[in-house]
Amino acid sequence: MNADALYGALSTVAGLIGTLGWLPQIRRTMRRKAVRDISPSFLAQVLGSLTLYTIFGIGKREWWFLVGVAAQLLFVGFMAVLWWRYRNNPEPRDEAG
Repeated sequence: MNADALYGALSTVAGLIGTLGWLPQIRRTMRRKAVRDISPSFLAQVLGSLTLYTIFGIGKREWWFLVGVAAQLLFVGFMAVLWWRYRNNPEPRDEAG
């Protein structure tokens, strides 16, 4: 396996791990309809970081890297939308509900 293929594989795995890591939080937030324990500054920092990584990926033409980062950017962006939507809900719903 050459270096480019190895870096492409590593980038793909890292992108999958980073993207799938958001699924439990998104699911929980949608179920509970509350974001009291989610920091908006954290979401802003992650969105900013992923945006810069996206620009980097475009500039370097690292498409495997870019696909993984763009997927994470979509998930974090969706989480930010959920935060905005539920930010005024005082009490979370029961986990079962």
